[in-house]
Amino acid sequence: MNLEGGCAQKPLNLPLPLNLPSPPAQRASNRAPENGAQFRPWTALAVGALSRFFVRRTDAPRGKTLGRMFVYTRPIRFEDVDAAGIVFFARYLNYCHEAMEAFFGGLDGGYVRLINERHIGLPAVHVDIEFKAPLRYGDEARISVTIPHVGRSSTKLRYAFERARDGATIAIVVHTCAVTDLTVMKSIPIPDDMRALLGQHRTS
Repeated sequence: MNLEGGCAQKPLNLPLPLNLPSPPAQRASNRAPENGAQFRPWTALAVGALSRFFVRRTDAPRGKTLGRMFVYTRPIRFEDVDAAGIVFFARYLNYCHEAMEAFFGGLDGGYVRLINERHIGLPAVHVDIEFKAPLRYGDEARISVTIPHVGRSSTKLRYAFERARDGATIAIVVHTCAVTDLTVMKSIPIPDDMRALLGQHRTS
């Protein structure tokens, strides 16, 4: 017995197991490359991550100008439908506002700058809706926006809803709004850049 260091440690001569598998990295390096290519698992992971980041979702809303129309396309999602399995009627106004925001994306800074920096809004004065057919989960709504009227301080936006897969008419919405100074909540003459954009899509 060693009084200074405690009990003396006697080395254990235990038998080692035979045929231990090589570590994963060693196994990968020992494997013969196919067609001269090197095995680089991180390359595949990086390519997959970048492709998911850069490739646009196929179900993302999108808008484009076609002649006098601005066309906004939007998928119908699970949360949009009611217990009857069709789009809840009030959702159509949400879709109209989404389309209006995309429409004013043609301005410098878009709808965000219009509201947050210029403090100009378009509160609704009157809305007419005519429903023709339902939309269901999994459908895609195609909303054609045109401008039937532009006044001194108000304008009308017309939204024609179609079901993208068969072109069926779903609904027609006519939205009258007042161009408003949001700091004092009073109507103002339509600014020149807004009037120019509205004029590009005017139908009468």
